[in-house]
Amino acid sequence: VATLGGTGTGKSTLVNAPVGDHVTTTGRHRPTTRQPVLVTRPDITPAMLGIDPAMVDHVTRDTPALADLVLLDCPDPDTAEDADDATSNVSRLRALLPRCDVLVVTTTQQKYRSARVACELASAAPGAQLVFVQTHADTDADIRDDWRQALGEEYAAGEMFFVDSLT
Repeated sequence: VATLGGTGTGKSTLVNAPVGDHVTTTGRHRPTTRQPVLVTRPDITPAMLGIDPAMVDHVTRDTPALADLVLLDCPDPDTAEDADDATSNVSRLRALLPRCDVLVVTTTQQKYRSARVACELASAAPGAQLVFVQTHADTDADIRDDWRQALGEEYAAGEMFFVDSLT
């Protein structure tokens, strides 16, 4: 399960939640996640998943939440970087997201129409189950109906979640 969303949309917070621990850094500094964070059980390695270990920070936890789950906290794609640079966020996303079965797409009231995120979603979405989450419910207006229209018929949005993103 990987996160995909703009800067500050709560990706890291959502990765920490099922683990019940701060396995990836959250914060107000943007961007916070600069290197993808792979969260697995202790007996799983990046190489076992076909992932170059140098491409991710690997964190392990022996918790029931990770019994049948691997989490990937991805950096945002909406920073001004050269996509052809192998160390850019976009390059890392493009290498990692095709390996993921589920994408948790996060947004806020201010970020849900990000063209950069939409472009990466279109590239990564084929074959992945998509879960759409609007965060910052404690401060933002609910934009899920408009977001659903913006996604159009390209994505089967299903239920869209509206949650607080407490750090």
